[in-house]
Amino acid sequence: MKRRVIIESPYAGDPATIARNERYARAAVRDSLLRGEAPIASHLLYTQPGVLNDAIPDERKLGMQAGFAWGDVAHATVVYQDLGITTGMEAGITRAKEAKRPVEYRNVPGWPERRSERPGAPQKGPNVAPRSSIGHEAQSNPSSPRARPAAPARASGMPRAKGARGA
Repeated sequence: MKRRVIIESPYAGDPATIARNERYARAAVRDSLLRGEAPIASHLLYTQPGVLNDAIPDERKLGMQAGFAWGDVAHATVVYQDLGITTGMEAGITRAKEAKRPVEYRNVPGWPERRSERPGAPQKGPNVAPRSSIGHEAQSNPSSPRARPAAPARASGMPRAKGARGA
């Protein structure tokens, strides 16, 4: 059986930020699939036109609660952190920790934007939670008992999907 993971990545913002965040979330889902996982990114699913409106607080809350329900069957929560950690992502991380579900931190291979060049550096921007408040110490301190092994590197970046076009 494939390892089921919940994807945490940014979503909210102005229209340009949301468009960027959707591209990033799709890249995170792709990375997870290429690792042999079965990911769910509820923020991509529930915010599609005609489903829920993330700009309406009650609908945002409903979508987050529906996403949290997947935690009962997930093996891990995977946080894609290139763009920082938002308050919504922090809620998912907290939920995973409360359920004693492993939380892993990753970057999307080849993603051109980074909030920070080094682990543990302060993150700035709207809706970005301070890194220290959500347990990034294991990532920046290899001697920490909670440290995780690094993800395997791809020599040529992200492989292209079968039938994909473009350079």
